[in-house]
Amino acid sequence: MDLQELDQRLHQIEDFEKRGISEWRSHLQEAGITQEDGEAYQQCIKAWEEKQWQWFRQNFFKEKNVVLSYTSARTNTLARSMGDDTEELVLQSRALTAEEKGIRKWMMIQKHPRFGVTFEHSHSFVEINYCYSGSMTNNVSDHPYIMHQGDLMIMEPGCHHTIGFVGENDIMINFVLFPSAMATIIDKVIPGDSKLSRFLLAALERGFGKNNYVSIRNGSDPRITEILNEIICEYIDEGRTASEAIVGYLVQELFARLWRLSEEEPDLVEYGYQPDNKAVQILNYIREHAVDCTRESVAEHFGYSGSRISNLLTEQFGKSFVALRNEIRLEMIEEKLNSTDLPVQTIAEEYGFSNQTHFYRMYKEYFGKKPRQKVKDEHFDSKSRGF
Repeated sequence: MDLQELDQRLHQIEDFEKRGISEWRSHLQEAGITQEDGEAYQQCIKAWEEKQWQWFRQNFFKEKNVVLSYTSARTNTLARSMGDDTEELVLQSRALTAEEKGIRKWMMIQKHPRFGVTFEHSHSFVEINYCYSGSMTNNVSDHPYIMHQGDLMIMEPGCHHTIGFVGENDIMINFVLFPSAMATIIDKVIPGDSKLSRFLLAALERGFGKNNYVSIRNGSDPRITEILNEIICEYIDEGRTASEAIVGYLVQELFARLWRLSEEEPDLVEYGYQPDNKAVQILNYIREHAVDCTRESVAEHFGYSGSRISNLLTEQFGKSFVALRNEIRLEMIEEKLNSTDLPVQTIAEEYGFSNQTHFYRMYKEYFGKKPRQKVKDEHFDSKSRGF
């Protein structure tokens, strides 16, 4: 797929957008308004937005917290489940093909639906909103950002936002980075020691609920937009030779260029807040020494007490030292399982899991499958990809 074909595909009306555009056109017809009516058209959009918000509040989630999450072996659909204190929307998007492989092991890309608004929600994953064309209002943590072509919004787990009306020429693309493929993502995207790298590392490791984000306005580097569009093309044509490898290189270049932009033009980059630098240094140390480090050895290296290490990690990432170290080990094991034919038990012991029963239980809880098990979905529907 070339960039011209991509543009045509993104602008076409998808099945999941047909109801929205029908209702929107009826709304305009009832008001006797066209896009050429300028201010009256904008007022019509505001009335439409309020109508949508009211419907969501009264009939859907009624002020309760809405969480978009992911589950294993499900297609990209929205399912609704009730909890005691929250009403949860589960984004069933872990496996988008018959087999979980390639790019889709660690990234999902969707076109955001047009002709409507998006209710307030948060995520259990890292999400990147990319304005492909036009503009839209992205209200993140109660801060409204008007996104224009090329702009990015990166949100960590727990960050809540709403998206206002998205019209026919307003194309937003959502990139989802799965936390259960963290080693792959971190190896490809963490650019040196910078504010951006500290944010990314914290976002990819953090537990749910910190509500942090970074807004990046891309006004000076057209290559960033080119890379994003090329990634989307490779994602759609993922069956081509070396597609995953090419996306890996593109992602690496993307974040290197975002790093440069954030350092050379800091006015274009806005963070919700900066994560604690010492906590990120400790996390990096744990990653480098995950196989043999203990809480005491980490504490000794940084001149802290063991309890201080535990408190700092829990405060910044919502996870204990042991939980973080085990997740990093599991990611290393998964990478080696995919690159060698060594027995599972041998690899698990190499990375510090001598109790095989305990290892298999932790692996299943974290990845939603057994080691080397292929994740399949008999109900896969290609239309549910959003492309």
